[in-house]
Amino acid sequence: MNRIRAGRNYGWGPSATCEGPAPRNTNRDGPRPVLPELYLPDAVGITGIAFCEGCGLGRRSEGRLFFSAVTDGLLRRVALGDRRTTVRSSRVVYRHDRGIISIEVGPRGRLYFSDMTGIYRLVRT
Repeated sequence: MNRIRAGRNYGWGPSATCEGPAPRNTNRDGPRPVLPELYLPDAVGITGIAFCEGCGLGRRSEGRLFFSAVTDGLLRRVALGDRRTTVRSSRVVYRHDRGIISIEVGPRGRLYFSDMTGIYRLVRT
């Protein structure tokens, strides 16, 4: 997960390789390459991002970023820094039995996600 800023070098050029520790092995082209704020070792196919602003999931979720993935069916909660420019932590908060194709903010700020068969509301348990 990158924070994109104009003029920065996010790599992924002709020097990318699968040798050595990731993500440094894929981000070696050009001057001063910028590494991701959040690196996941496997390609998960991020399919949506939503912020919890009064979403009803409790104090730990308030103001946090949530993202969904089609490959592993996981919903993750990300704590960002005070200015939302850095990642403090990331954790899986829900394991769905199918790939998730979207996460959205719905009525009254609630978070909803979908797969190929339905739409579900994320609730606190």
